[in-house]
Amino acid sequence: MKGRMDLLVTMLIAFLLLSLFSPAVHARETFVVSDYSNPEWETYVRDMIDEYNVVLPATAPQLVYERKEVKECLGTERPDGFPKPTGIILCHNSLASHPAMLYGLMQAFIFLPTDTRTRPEDFLCHEFMHAVTNIKDKPVGTPLRDNSCVWGLSPQLGAFDISYINETFAAPQQKEKHKKK
Repeated sequence: MKGRMDLLVTMLIAFLLLSLFSPAVHARETFVVSDYSNPEWETYVRDMIDEYNVVLPATAPQLVYERKEVKECLGTERPDGFPKPTGIILCHNSLASHPAMLYGLMQAFIFLPTDTRTRPEDFLCHEFMHAVTNIKDKPVGTPLRDNSCVWGLSPQLGAFDISYINETFAAPQQKEKHKKK
């Protein structure tokens, strides 16, 4: 009986020491998607955030939806009345010459179209890939991919997109392995 007590006390002390001196486990980082767009976009945006959160690896932040009062973001350099984004900002900008302004990983303005010709799923999947991973548009002359919403015509994330997301957010030691190949 005494042997078991000694073992239990030793295990308890070891557990306490490990708890005290081990690096703390932090909550997963999040990036806010602030939606200033017309309410008819909300369901599409929420669904797209869910689709991305499912495939984002544990090393990547999660996206969190935040509904804002409808507000157009006019301006050609940076939308008037908006600071540099610390997350993803969705709004309408009829003056924009491009559908997004990227500032870094998960830091962007995405200008949602107001016309009804654009399929919301296609548009959001493509522009979220730019905002989340900072991937550039498909190089001229590169064929379209069947398995991609950013370099192809898929309305949802494809194998190419998911692979690119995983590569973007790979842990540093995994990135080194990819470089050596």
